[in-house]
Amino acid sequence: RLLLMKKEKTEISEGTRIYEIGYHLISMLPEEKLPEVVALIKSSIEGKGGVFVSEDFPKMKVLAYSISRATAGKREHFTHAYFGWMKFELSQAELASVKEALDNNKNIIRSVLVKTVAENTLATIRPAFVKKGDGEAKKDIPKQEISEEELDKSIDKLVGEVSLKI
Repeated sequence: RLLLMKKEKTEISEGTRIYEIGYHLISMLPEEKLPEVVALIKSSIEGKGGVFVSEDFPKMKVLAYSISRATAGKREHFTHAYFGWMKFELSQAELASVKEALDNNKNIIRSVLVKTVAENTLATIRPAFVKKGDGEAKKDIPKQEISEEELDKSIDKLVGEVSLKI
């Protein structure tokens, strides 16, 4: 679920910048607790004067690699986590205290805070290959006329090359 919020003003206030945080929440959190945890993250930003531009509510993801962290002298390993992000406007002077609040949140395994732009920067996924429909000519392969005799010679040559390798 992607949430987009319109800001009343279109220009960035003086002394503020647009930032985005991406975060992984521990997988042991029950889904009904997620809104509470996200609200805590948002309040740490709003409490410092942050204004939200957009966000995406956390969803369970399989991690590309295991993330481990030490908590109370015990090492925990995570292969799944809830991933979410928030984009917001904030004063540069308040950025360090927001980062500290994120680092001290026990529900966050890992987070990244970056400077960005207010515009939508979501990447669209385009398929690498598209299957052509029946009867539709492929544009990237030039058509070449070839006689049956030439075709038979090419096949015989290829079969001969394969036989030699075996």
